[in-house]
Amino acid sequence: MASGCATVGPVAVGYLSLRGVEQDLVLADTHTEWRLSGDKKQLEQLDRLVDARVKLYGTQAGGRVAVRSFEVVEAPDGMVPFVGQLIVDQSGTRVDEDASGTPIYLQGEDLRRLRSLHGARVWVTGSVVGAQTLLIAHWGVLLPPTSTPYR
Repeated sequence: MASGCATVGPVAVGYLSLRGVEQDLVLADTHTEWRLSGDKKQLEQLDRLVDARVKLYGTQAGGRVAVRSFEVVEAPDGMVPFVGQLIVDQSGTRVDEDASGTPIYLQGEDLRRLRSLHGARVWVTGSVVGAQTLLIAHWGVLLPPTSTPYR
């Protein structure tokens, strides 16, 4: 028996885009376009991921997905991203990946700009150049730095 109360897996997978005069955020999969609703913080992050491919977790009804959480499958640049909290300390600049907590150390020309975002939730793509080290190709802020944790 199916129930609408709990969701085990993703309810929709597709690309985020803006549609219509109001520029509504939608998730387009192979069969339909889902209008998104839910927590303001979740929707703000998704709004910053237009053209990314994501998995949405939550409930769906009437052409809408009420988003509880999401996973970035493919960044707007088409690459698989690392997503997590940006940390700047004496060991360098890194992303503590959401899924595993693994620190991914960053290298590249954008480090100066990234250092000012300590504590932000970000996505980063690039080339692996060493053990847990990524040469940055592209990146984006999902949640700006705050004094409170983002999770």
